[in-house]
Amino acid sequence: MSRVFLVSDTHGRVDDAIACFRRQSEMDRIIHLGDMSWDGDEMQERLGRVVMTVRGNNDWGSSAPKELVLEIDGHRLYIVHGHRQHVQASPQFLAQAARDQGCDIALYGHTHRAAFEQVLGVWTVNPGSASLPRDGHAQCAILTLEDGAPPEVEFLRV
Repeated sequence: MSRVFLVSDTHGRVDDAIACFRRQSEMDRIIHLGDMSWDGDEMQERLGRVVMTVRGNNDWGSSAPKELVLEIDGHRLYIVHGHRQHVQASPQFLAQAARDQGCDIALYGHTHRAAFEQVLGVWTVNPGSASLPRDGHAQCAILTLEDGAPPEVEFLRV
């Protein structure tokens, strides 16, 4: 079983996300879903943990990748910011892109709204925004993965 800390759309404000992470126990990974990818670097430095980061629509000049694919505990994760997959309009394009990569889970940000749903057989997860929420409160999320079981998501207010 793995527990993955998810954060997105920090936009230069990482203090609350870092405090939220420190309140958790036994996190196996940290993933920053873009805007600002440099915040992932700052989190990595301050937490002393590897932070995997993808580039968002506001990450001009960033060397972070546009997407990642990871295998964790029997699940294959498609990791993007989401703007190129038009997530503001619908999660359909994101889910199809994940399916095309052979993934059963898609992680994304961009909308600044937390979400967890199954679309086209793909679990889509957005932790919301850790600094500029559009759904009422700043938050991060914990994704729990276990081989042979559907993913579980816990949303955390920062």
